Amino acid sequence: MRHSYRYLFALAVLLAFTACSKHSRVDERLSETISISSGGVTKALLGANGIDADGTRLQVYDYLSNFSGTIMVNGVEKTYETTEKALYFSDVIDYPGGAGAWTYESGNSYRWTRTGSHTFFGWLLDDAGQTGLNAESFFGTGQPSFNTTTQTLSVPATTLTASGDQFDFLYAPAMTRSAGDPNYTATVPLRFRHLFTAVKIAIQNVSDNTVMVNSVRSEYLRNTKAADINFETGAVTYTSQAASNFIPAFSQATLAKNDPAFNLWDGYRILWPQTQSEIEDARLVVNYYLENDKIDDVYVEHESIINLRDVKIEGSNITGLEAGKAYSLTLQFKNGSLDLYVTVLPWYYSSFDLDYSDQTISALSGDNHDGVLWLYSGDGTEGNGSTRTVRMHNSQEEITGSFYIASPHNGKWSVTLYPAEAAKYFELEPSSGIITKDMILSGGKVEFKVTASTLVPAVTQTVHFNVSIYMGNDWHDANSEFNRKDWKLVREP
Repeated sequence: MRHSYRYLFALAVLLAFTACSKHSRVDERLSETISISSGGVTKALLGANGIDADGTRLQVYDYLSNFSGTIMVNGVEKTYETTEKALYFSDVIDYPGGAGAWTYESGNSYRWTRTGSHTFFGWLLDDAGQTGLNAESFFGTGQPSFNTTTQTLSVPATTLTASGDQFDFLYAPAMTRSAGDPNYTATVPLRFRHLFTAVKIAIQNVSDNTVMVNSVRSEYLRNTKAADINFETGAVTYTSQAASNFIPAFSQATLAKNDPAFNLWDGYRILWPQTQSEIEDARLVVNYYLENDKIDDVYVEHESIINLRDVKIEGSNITGLEAGKAYSLTLQFKNGSLDLYVTVLPWYYSSFDLDYSDQTISALSGDNHDGVLWLYSGDGTEGNGSTRTVRMHNSQEEITGSFYIASPHNGKWSVTLYPAEAAKYFELEPSSGIITKDMILSGGKVEFKVTASTLVPAVTQTVHFNVSIYMGNDWHDANSEFNRKDWKLVREP
């Protein structure tokens, strides 16, 4: 009997130890929760609003790999093996407005694991700048569809016209964070890309004749396509379905010599990207009359065909219409000819993988240690709207500002102070310049100096640095791409 009591006692101790060990098991997760942002670098092709806008919604996935263990994910126990690449979470995040962080619509929170790797990707569901238009209403209910096995997003065949709905669809290829990385638990900035290209068309007359344009149409321009986006590789496979007229009808446009250009529509319109082989047979057909060309008092109708393969951009033959670029096409009537000129909208950064701290104007003074701060916060992020201060003790002290602009070649950049009255107290040098090829090849960095006016003994001024680019006979505001903060300049006596 004594031996039986011993065995029962030993068994009780073992069970108690096992239970205690189970409940005191080290949590396989860290205390830090996973925070995701848009990266702050992509602006919609069709509007001035950035992606960080009240009402924007993104679908986000996180796949976990190189991890073994059993953990609780929002009340559900999940077991992972080292060889697996398994779904950690799928959720929708939205931007609440102001300078708030992106939040999960489910109300859940997700914690970083102590070991392993997290791979994130996502796509745009709702664009705050497109009221009543989202991915489902644009592509169809349940679309685009995601294959969890291949991690591929299928975008259905869709016909795009200049007069149809305009939804600038964005997607973010996979980016991976691994335990042990210096920034492992920092906010994950998804880098979004454009699925479509964008175009606008204008008609200009520099001939001695008054021109009456009846119609412009596109032929063999593939405006119906489908796409498969592989998030792991970032590759997009486009499948052409059909070609139809992309350009809407318009009433006759009458242009005297040097009249303002006639735009076939306002702004830019999305179009499926066109490969070089597709451009080979694509063309624009223009029907028009000339005021002094009549037979028996009846205007003679003319038709001109412009093959896109013959168009040149900066001296080189066009190689297609690329996703993420916006093309401005100008049909120009000259004496005896009709020519097509193409320029590219500046807001295209794929040539340079810029960190968002590099896209923010940064400034510091030389030897001054009085409250000198960068324009962006220490972790390189933006958005809290706080004011940064730089002090200058005399008119000879300089503040160095810098930003990066990668395109367009031969475009003109300009940086100014806002409000305008700040120019009474502070000067920028240089305040403008040309984007040269050498500048682009060297990384696109622009530096300027800020100095205090010698005529003002002391002043404190809150300013914005506004950056603009001149291209296509117009200034384009780049400020939303660069600096979003107030910046306080203090000139001390």
